[in-house]
Amino acid sequence: MKTKINGKTYNTETAKLLGSYRVGSSFDSISYLSEDLYITRKKEFFIYYRGGMLSIYAKYNNDGFPRDGFGFKVLTPDEAFDWLKKHNRKDAIENYFSEKIK
Repeated sequence: MKTKINGKTYNTETAKLLGSYRVGSSFDSISYLSEDLYITRKKEFFIYYRGGMLSIYAKYNNDGFPRDGFGFKVLTPDEAFDWLKKHNRKDAIENYFSEKIK
């Protein structure tokens, strides 16, 4: 997947995947949630997310009914560090945030 945000291109095929988080067992689930954290060649972080109609990533039709949602969210380095810490991605923390390890 690829998108432009504030004039910058974010592409899941060319960025490096640092970690994934999933809730639910299938994309068919109405409460399914998926987040993939990436880093670009220019050291910028972003999440590609997907979610069922009852997830935090649901989108709403004009009639007000929810549907599955997906998209991109750009993260600051601090937000990316917090995401990696929350999801216990020690390998990525050591590789990209070694200065923050106590």
